[in-house]
Amino acid sequence: MVRAQLDGLLLGRDEAVGLKWARTANPRRDALEALGFGLQSFAQRNGLRPRLLLVAPRQALPYPLAPVGSPAYRRTGEGLRRAVEALRQGAPMAGRGCGGCPLRHGCPARAV
Repeated sequence: MVRAQLDGLLLGRDEAVGLKWARTANPRRDALEALGFGLQSFAQRNGLRPRLLLVAPRQALPYPLAPVGSPAYRRTGEGLRRAVEALRQGAPMAGRGCGGCPLRHGCPARAV
């Protein structure tokens, strides 16, 4: 499952600029795609142009957003919809710390 959250959002001059602090040299691509999807949806609803910036020490790097309606955009949206539906149904899903657990596939806990 993908979990992503912007670290900051700047609004102005007809733009919505999402900020994500890059804590590692290679942030997860699927998390960045989810951020871009959410940012684009917000910007579109509010009539703004979206921009996503990865903020590292002494630099801010633009992250290319998939165009709305493109196959990559639709793929990300579908993946997020499936994850949300699985959570709503309470389906057990393996998490990051589940690798060595003997209950991994039969765990009654909901994914978070």
